[in-house]
Formats: sequence, C-alpha cells, structure tokens
Amino acid sequence: MPPRKKKIQEAVVIILDVGYGGENAGTSSSKSFFEKGKECVIGLIKKKIFSKSQELVSLILMNSEETLNDLNAREDGYENIKLAFPLREASWQLAKTVADLKPTEIDSVDALDAMAVALNYIQQEQQSDECVKLSNMVVISRFAGATDTVQANSILRQLKSMASELTIIGYGVDEIQEVSQQVESSQERSLRRLHENLAVISSMVSKMNSYGMESSALCSFEDILSHLSYFKGKSVRPTAWRVDLEIGRDIQIEVVAYKLVAEQERFEWTTQKKTENTTILAKDSENGGGGIADAVAGTADAAEGTANAGAVITEEPKSAVYRDIKAYMDVDDQGDEREVAPEDIVKSYVYGDKIIPFPTHDSETMAYESGPRSLKLIGFTKQRNVPKYILQGNGVNVLTCGKNSGAVFAALHKVLEAQQLVGIVRRVYNRNNAPAIGTLYPEVVDGKKVLTFIELPFAGDVITLKFPSLSHVNPTSEQKNAINKLIDTLDLYNPDDPDNELFHPEKTYDPDRQLMYHKFAQQILYPEDSSQSELPDHIEKLTSLPNELKEKAEPVIEDIKQVFPLVEIERKQWKKGRATNGKVDDEPDNGEVNDDGPSGAQTAGISSIFKPTVVQVTAIHPVKDFETLIQRGEDHTEVCNQLKKVILNLAKSIKEKEDLLKVIAALKTLRKSCLGENPALYNSWLREFKTLVQERDLKSVWEKIEEEKLGLISNKETANSDISEEDSYNFLQLASAQVEQELDVDMDDL
Repeated sequence: MPPRKKKIQEAVVIILDVGYGGENAGTSSSKSFFEKGKECVIGLIKKKIFSKSQELVSLILMNSEETLNDLNAREDGYENIKLAFPLREASWQLAKTVADLKPTEIDSVDALDAMAVALNYIQQEQQSDECVKLSNMVVISRFAGATDTVQANSILRQLKSMASELTIIGYGVDEIQEVSQQVESSQERSLRRLHENLAVISSMVSKMNSYGMESSALCSFEDILSHLSYFKGKSVRPTAWRVDLEIGRDIQIEVVAYKLVAEQERFEWTTQKKTENTTILAKDSENGGGGIADAVAGTADAAEGTANAGAVITEEPKSAVYRDIKAYMDVDDQGDEREVAPEDIVKSYVYGDKIIPFPTHDSETMAYESGPRSLKLIGFTKQRNVPKYILQGNGVNVLTCGKNSGAVFAALHKVLEAQQLVGIVRRVYNRNNAPAIGTLYPEVVDGKKVLTFIELPFAGDVITLKFPSLSHVNPTSEQKNAINKLIDTLDLYNPDDPDNELFHPEKTYDPDRQLMYHKFAQQILYPEDSSQSELPDHIEKLTSLPNELKEKAEPVIEDIKQVFPLVEIERKQWKKGRATNGKVDDEPDNGEVNDDGPSGAQTAGISSIFKPTVVQVTAIHPVKDFETLIQRGEDHTEVCNQLKKVILNLAKSIKEKEDLLKVIAALKTLRKSCLGENPALYNSWLREFKTLVQERDLKSVWEKIEEEKLGLISNKETANSDISEEDSYNFLQLASAQVEQELDVDMDDL
C-alpha cells in the first residue's frame, strides 16, 4: 500500500504591536491600543482552544525591546521584532504569555518589516515540514513607522503564492476615513505618516480581495472584539443516517437523514481525588470524549499547558491519580469478610418494603426488541391534526432523497405539500433501539425540498391541563389597540435590515455555556481577579431587551398602564378558626391578620387560579393537607384517619433524616388536633403504631417520639382522656426498653 498522505496543517501568524506611542490611536475608547490588541489576541487564542482547533498559531511582537528573528541575524535591519511563540497549537500558555505582556516606549518599527519576518519564518517551517500552510496573517499595529511601497508589493506576491488571507485589526474603514478627515485640517507629521501608511495597507487588502482571498479585511477593534467575545465548541461534521422509507410492503424510498436542530450538550464535570502536589482538573466530557481541560498528573506537556490540557494548578506534580473503586463484601457467621465477585451480584429493585431481584437473564428476555434500523410509514393525516404543542424530542432531522430516489421522493413531497398532509412514521435508529413515532413535514430548506422528522409523544407523555375560561373577559378596543402597539413595537424583525434580526436562533449564543467559557478562561488567566463574579456585558446582552427596543416601548407601556389600571384590593382580616362539629369558626377579627384564612375579596390572581385543590391528605405535604381540610370543615375523624394512614406508610419507608422529620411533624399535628377533640382517637391508634415500630425495629422513630413527648394523651392534658400521666410515661419507657432489649438479643446472635 502507498504511504498515507500527511494532513495539511493550517497556520496563523499573529503580529502584535507592543509599542506605547499613540495611547488611544484608532479608537475613542478609554483603553489603549495596546490593551485592545492584547484582548484581540487572547480572544483569538481562546476561540481556538474552546473549538479544539488543530490550526497552528505563532506570535510575533513588533516594537519589542528584544530582537529575535532570523532576518536580523542574516542582514542589517529588522530590529525590535521578536518571534515570541513558535508554531504550536493554541494553548493556555500562549494566552498567559500575551496576558503578561507590557508595553514599550518604541514606535519606530515598520509593520511591513514584521510581516516580512513572519513570511520568512513560515517559509523556514515549510522547508522542514511541507504540510504547513499559512492560512491567515493577522496584523494588529498602529502603523506608526515608515512604510515602503516596494516592500508592500513583495509581501503581496508572497501572500498570493501561499494563498493566505490578510487581516488588519485596529483600523476599520470608518477609522481610516476619520484619519483622512483629520489630515485635511492638521499638519501634524505623525498623523500624515499614519494616513500614508493606512493608504498602503488599505491598498494591500483590496488587492488581496482581487486575488480571490475574499476573507482579507480591515477590522476595527469594536467589530472584532464583539466577534471574539463568544465561543463555540468543537464543530462536528454532520453524520448521515441512511435508511429506506418503507411504504407498505412493496415501496421503499432511499432517504438520507441529517440533524438540522439538536440540543447542545451541557458540560459534564467529573471529579477525581488527589494527593498532595498532584495536579487535578475538572474534566468536561462534552461530545463523548475529551474535554476542555483534562486531568493532568505531571507530564511535561501538561506543565506547559498544551491545547488539550487546562490550567496547571501546581508546578511540581509528583503523585498519581487515585480513583474510587466500589466493592461488595459478604460477612460470614465468624465475622470474616469476603469480596463478592461481580458475576455473583444480582441487580434488584425495591418497591415499598419488597426487594425484587432482577437477574441479567431476566432483563435480557424481557427487553423489548424493536428490530433492525428502519423508517416505516404508518399513515397520513392533515397537518391541523398535529398541533405544534405536542411535538417533542431533542431536535429536528431533515430527510433528503438518496442517489436513486429523486423522482419518487419529489412526488411524495409534492403530494404532502399540496394536500397539507404529514406522514406518521415509526423510526428505529439502530437495531433494538427504542422506537419513536414521529411526523414527516414537507419543507423547503435552503432551496431544497426535504421532509423534516419531529418526534411525537406517546399516550403516557401527554399531560392534560385544565385552564380557566376567559370567555367572560371582554377587553375594550383601547385595550386591544394598546396590546397591538406593544407587539408591533417589540417585533424583533426589522424589514429594513432583515439579515440582522434580533435574537435569531442561528445567531444567538447560549448564555449559560458562554458564561462557562468565560469563567473557565478567567480562572486560568486571572485567578486573582476579584471581578470574576460580575456578569460580563456581552453575556448579559444575550438575555436583555436591547436599548433601542426599550426606548421605543416606553411610551407604549405608559399607554398600557393607562388603559389597564391596577386597583388595589384590600383583603379582609381573618383569624384562624377551630373546627367544631364539622364546621369552622371563621368570624372576622379586626385585631389580627391571618394570611392563611380565606380572602373576603375573592381575588383571582394567577396563583389562585392554578392553585391545586386539596381533596385528601397526601404523603407529599401531610401536615399542610391536614390543616387545609380541617379549616375547610371536613369531618375531623375522617381527616385524622387519612393522616394516620399516611404516617404509617411514611414510617415503613424511612430512608433519610427528612423522612423521619416528616413523620414526627405529622404525629405532632395529629396529637395536637386530637387533644382538643377526641383523645381516644389518637391513643388507640398510637398503640397500633407502637406495634409497627417494634415489628420493624424502628428505633430511631421511637427515640424521636420519646424525645418530643408524643406519647399517649393523659388526663392531665385534657379531662376527656382516661389515661393517667403515669401510664402515659410507662407507655414510652416500656416501648423504648423493649426495642433496646430486642436489639441486644439480635447483637448476641451475631
């Protein structure tokens, strides 16, 4: 076999002007040209790291105090130009190097000399590695030095031969025009030189565009920084899903499916233990492998902070990484432990108090086999029968025709579109995957006829909601007009600029992910920066109303306030009544406000409209449900019996401290309610509950009952009880002692 051809590695050379002169050249911002240049370079590096780009990056500094380049070593000139970082994949080390740069007092270096040094360096790299290709030269300079037109033409010829783009950052078209206007009214020598240099640079970019390098451009700091503020993850090439669309038994249409819209995977951070002097980083498992930062344990590449490694926390990692390993131990009668082999462990499920084993062979025989990869048409229905609110799934797939199915696919698409039909299909993505029912909509995407597949829910996935009727609400014409104006004002589509629709899904970044990228980079580059807790402006803009819309909406909102006046409703004051004979005493009391009581105004706010109606005591909020039913006037004995059943069920399934506290709270409520009504109702049931405690060895429950003094209601507490105080005390002690005695016997048996 012939040797595999090596992959071409594209390279980007960044030239950064670190000179100090011209503090705010090219911009009206308070930040200096140097500071903005640093931001651009760091943004470029971060963008390549987060996208996991394999493009090589090199950094050359002009107007530096040190001279380090091959052209200077071979001939005179090219002073104060330094190769600061050779061609490597973008890394945090390079970003840190740029972040630590300081400006110099030098401003005499010609940017064309720095470009010549960069081209010479790339040519040397290509001699040692033919696969290196210069794809873009990025120049961030104030162009304060003298510029040679002859040298500019030579650089253009070399860039053209390399098929490389040229990007000039710092002076956009508007800034260059502003400089031209200033030159007309000023005779300052440095300004005239800048104007001449910018004319040469503009000519170079124009010629590069004429050569076919259309991405070559002049960019202002504002434009480039707004682009570099947002990051994307690694771009993945769309994977084709090839299958035959089966219609009946005899018709098969070859189709190819691609994901058109897919939910972006969230960061998944894994944690690892570390010993002293061991470098460990959180790892992101996005897209199934690798991540932004890998856990590093002391390799030389990790110490350098390569593109695949994150920030190094310690400088001299020495130890290895330890992972938790779970093992199951079996204890015999003599107390000896034996590790249970994985094949001897049977998976089980707990339903209530039952443990149901589920061996592997059972799960295999009970597993649903959906069959091979397939896409079968079930039938057709009108589009109106598939409302948008029932569409589900985590994305949209588009189906296009295969190589030999163009005619039949086009015919199917035409019929569906003409008759406003959709196809209902059954999809099995791969053999024995869970089947999905979905719809096929006829659509036109980028001028091509396709069928879009969107999943439909099954019966168990549909939740029926009941909403209050608005038929009794009759807004006035003024109110309708006010709302119509608000909708028109907040319309995100601008017909004068249709390409820049606000919050367009394809142009709006996920603020959660962008914040994650920002925090991660800030923690690495500026770990001591106290402003990390502040939300950056460019991320806040992703979820904020734009200022231009806010200004337009202000008068409309004022009109809405006028036509929809808010009337303050004074609530009546109620005191909490006591249930007597199945009724509740709810007489108003002017001296006390009780928010739990009914509202005399019968307000119908959103919260009251959708507030669930309590019909019985539940295990979710037993105390709240009990009190609601009692206040409503439900039968006291019946409601108490409901609470008893809930307490018994909760006690049987106690697993955490919160479960125990819920049982005790319910017991307190039941005892307090029976204390004034019917003590016997509580006392007789508590004896049954004690039996349950003894049978199930619920020592923690009884200890809490004894601690809270929730024993039998004695005649000292109420005259309606026939239990003496001594009997009530002995009841708790006897139960406690008996539980402890049984535990002691069990321990002796062990």
